[in-house]
Amino acid sequence: MGLTVAQDIALVEQLGYTRNDALDLVIRRALVGERDADDDRTGQTTARRRAYLAELRELCLARTA
Repeated sequence: MGLTVAQDIALVEQLGYTRNDALDLVIRRALVGERDADDDRTGQTTARRRAYLAELRELCLARTA
């Protein structure tokens, strides 16, 4: 199983990025991953991607609120 959004952000923050910059990088990575995954979908992969993107969406909404 892959990392959660929070784990991805924490890893990027360990590289010295601010929380907002880390979130921006994670968003970009997710968008690129979603584009690349379009050609290779399985039920399990799709469910994991949807859960990851839903978590990311919630963080983005919280950031703009």
